[in-house]
Amino acid sequence: MPRSSVRDADMRRSRPLVISADEIRARIQADFQRGGKAALVDEDCPGISVHPAAPLPKHEELTWCTRPRGPYRVREHTCLCQPVHYELISCGGIYMFHRVIGVDRPKHSYAGGWRVAEARLWWRRLLAGQVC
Repeated sequence: MPRSSVRDADMRRSRPLVISADEIRARIQADFQRGGKAALVDEDCPGISVHPAAPLPKHEELTWCTRPRGPYRVREHTCLCQPVHYELISCGGIYMFHRVIGVDRPKHSYAGGWRVAEARLWWRRLLAGQVC
């Protein structure tokens, strides 16, 4: 059996490291039904980007700093209708989160320093409310 086939078979048997997009949607919907802030539909929301779920009770805290590692490019982002929105950014091959709090005088903070695969896992966890 070729090496890639063995790896593919192992990956199919293993449990996923992060939750699926359907699970994220279900958690957001459940939060909305409980009266949370993560509404799926809002009158002022254009509905273009995903809304992050409210932090779970046992979420993990990221270490945030005030500056990025350098010039960056936005790869993904959450909806701007929320008072706190996030961007997945790349800085010369290193990926970080950019958090913006507020509208009038926004506060910017940055977390991370991952390669692309690991950054995507952290991004999914952020959207699911597992980290903040």
